[in-house]
Amino acid sequence: MKLNYILVKLMNRLKIIISKRNSSKAYAYLFILSSFVSVLAFVFLQLTNKYSLHLSIQSKIVLTALSSLIFFEILFLYLFSKSSPIEVLALRAKLKKFTQLLVKKIEYGNTIFTVEWRYQIKDSRIRIELYSDGLIEDKSRLGKQLSEYLRMSLISFTEEDYKSIYTFGKQPPQLNGLEILENEEI
Repeated sequence: MKLNYILVKLMNRLKIIISKRNSSKAYAYLFILSSFVSVLAFVFLQLTNKYSLHLSIQSKIVLTALSSLIFFEILFLYLFSKSSPIEVLALRAKLKKFTQLLVKKIEYGNTIFTVEWRYQIKDSRIRIELYSDGLIEDKSRLGKQLSEYLRMSLISFTEEDYKSIYTFGKQPPQLNGLEILENEEI
């Protein structure tokens, strides 16, 4: 309980913002702890050099490698989580989770049919291409579900022969004809 309190205070002090989900809290805690272990290993190595504590070079290398490995593993997990500060990686994690919610793999004999997502973010708009290989029949309903899951408005939906294209973002402001005529602004 006390460790939890200390970690929360430390994260507030470092201005690390996390969501209220338990997984993102766990990632943040692991990130802080791995950073702490890495700093501790670095300080320990500096102290051994300063006070001539004899530690073999192999021990120093192993200690440094281990702490950096832990640090980068936790950093990797954090960046590829839903609470990632990098928007594209967070979207990737959300689409992966959304894909797991639906039936995405059908085995027919030795052949496996899957669904493929391609996505990009431009100017606060998300463009998602869905290649479903015939596994999903109602693709417009899927767009509505995806809109609810991402908590963004579905701006446009187009369906081509082999793919469906969804565009998400903020809706453009609605124009009111009476207000335009009254204010004479266009």
